[in-house]
Amino acid sequence: MTCDAGNAAENYNGTNKDLTAFQAGLGKSYSCSKESLTVNKTQGLYLDIDQERMQVFNFANDKDFGPADPCPADRSNYRVAIAVGITLLVLVVVVVIAYFVARRKRTDGYQSL
Repeated sequence: MTCDAGNAAENYNGTNKDLTAFQAGLGKSYSCSKESLTVNKTQGLYLDIDQERMQVFNFANDKDFGPADPCPADRSNYRVAIAVGITLLVLVVVVVIAYFVARRKRTDGYQSL
């Protein structure tokens, strides 16, 4: 790997012992629009990936990529939307229950005609 350090280029030798970067299923390609990987935290070396698509093996005898497996940064994350929806639902239920409790207490002191 060659690192750009201003006007000078330095060689950096590194190893990957966990082999978890750029994972894709068999016959699929790894696709990422923007991701930053930490190569060496102590030296502050990061690998920025921008508009990348790669595939190790091509089992179909053509030059096209297989179906894309998106990187974690590109996957949709609906956790926040689900949490907000559940919170609003609970709030509506609490307001409806409070309305019926307050309405019942208000009419307890009166006689019906």
